[in-house]
Formats: sequence, C-alpha cells, structure tokens
Amino acid sequence: MGFIEQNLVEIRGEIGQLRTEIGQMPSELTAEMRTTLRWMITTMVALFGVVMPVWMWVLGAVLKLR
Repeated sequence: MGFIEQNLVEIRGEIGQLRTEIGQMPSELTAEMRTTLRWMITTMVALFGVVMPVWMWVLGAVLKLR
C-alpha cells in the first residue's frame, strides 16, 4: 500500500505541475500571436504603400502609350 500511495503522490504532483504549465501557455501564445500580427500588418501596409504607387505609375504609362 505504501508503494501505491507514493506513486499517487508523485502523479498528483506531476498533474499539478502540468496544470501550472497549461495555465501559463495561453498568455505566452497570446503575446507571440500579437507580435506576429503586428509584423503581418506592418508588412502588408508597407507592401501596399510601395506596390500601389508603382502599379499606378505602370498603369499610367501603359495608358499613355495607347
């Protein structure tokens, strides 16, 4: 019986540790997702700011040639 009780104590400790780790994961993931989202938005805005003027210039040049 002592052996079984010792194993149960160890298992309970591991379960408690896993619960703590799982509780910390969402905050870490949220911070990482926010950082990724900021980079994505910055990249899209920068690309749009570069591509649109170039596209308008190309379109204007093509229409001017006709």
